[in-house]
Amino acid sequence: MATTRKVTRAQRNFGSDELAKLGRNDVREICHALLMAQAFTFEGFRSFPDYDEYVLVSKRMWRMSRTILRIYDRAVDQADVDELRSLLEDEAAGDGLILCPRGVDARALSYPNVSLVSATDIAREIERSTLVYWTDGTPSLARSRLQHLLALPEMARLVDPAGIAWLPALALNELPSDLNDLDVEPQDLLERKTFRILTGIVGFGGVRYGESRRGERVPDAVLTYPAGPEAVVMLDCKAASSGYHMIADHLLRFEEYHDSLSPEWATQGRSFTHLLIVSSHFSDPKDDRRAFLGRSAELQERTGMRLTYLCAADLAWFANSLESRDVSLDKRAGIDWSQVLDQGIVTAASLDEVIEGVS
Repeated sequence: MATTRKVTRAQRNFGSDELAKLGRNDVREICHALLMAQAFTFEGFRSFPDYDEYVLVSKRMWRMSRTILRIYDRAVDQADVDELRSLLEDEAAGDGLILCPRGVDARALSYPNVSLVSATDIAREIERSTLVYWTDGTPSLARSRLQHLLALPEMARLVDPAGIAWLPALALNELPSDLNDLDVEPQDLLERKTFRILTGIVGFGGVRYGESRRGERVPDAVLTYPAGPEAVVMLDCKAASSGYHMIADHLLRFEEYHDSLSPEWATQGRSFTHLLIVSSHFSDPKDDRRAFLGRSAELQERTGMRLTYLCAADLAWFANSLESRDVSLDKRAGIDWSQVLDQGIVTAASLDEVIEGVS
């Protein structure tokens, strides 16, 4: 059992009543994405006046299994269950699944090969999914996240799926679906995996504080890199479903971290040059760039550190590119991270330039 500080995941109170307010196309689009994330292959699709029907194929051990799935736009009754059961026999399909976002008749009975998924269960799955973007409590499909989810695990499979492929979901303050049964907070895993990727793949050195110094005024980790023998980088990870926005209290905390650790690193001839924050994305209610520049200037005045933002998904892609291209350890160690971090808001394009420079 994990004994970590409590990190509260986003509580949106999205239930069956809220699900009922979504249009048919919105429900279909989100459910389609959830099915894709489960590695189903789509063999067929038909749309009827009151439901959509998918034919799905999945591999179980050495056998391929076919499932007929229906998403109803009205309350489901026993006749619907019986109809699907008959269709399974005609189509030689193995299983049937009925999603009931508009509810189900309490008298309806399922069969061993036909299952019903209630509106409450669908709403819960949507609320926990990293593929959903929320606007004023209303979900919609986050297409860019779906693209990352589908491509990244395949590319990272031979590299480090446990660290790389999990990173975007953890940064959104959610556990990947295969970890939902674990008693662990996304924030804690984000800290561990980010440090592991930066030190084990990207080429940084450093010290992770994390749970070992829980309760002390210290950041998640401190990073070093060979091309900057006198520099240290403060690392702090922020799991945030709606993006990270630095407030005044955070700035004071980072100043305390700096003042607490500077004497220790000064004995090694090093000083803090940058504060690197890794999160899902970065947001501000007014002006992202203006807010960033203001906080960066204030941080540098107080501590001498430059502020740097890096999206976890971009870090994951960068790490995967280093590994898939077999970039040598010597070349990784030679990266001058001061030039990259000096950009402030590090983009995927700037990381691509780094990759091209060492490939």
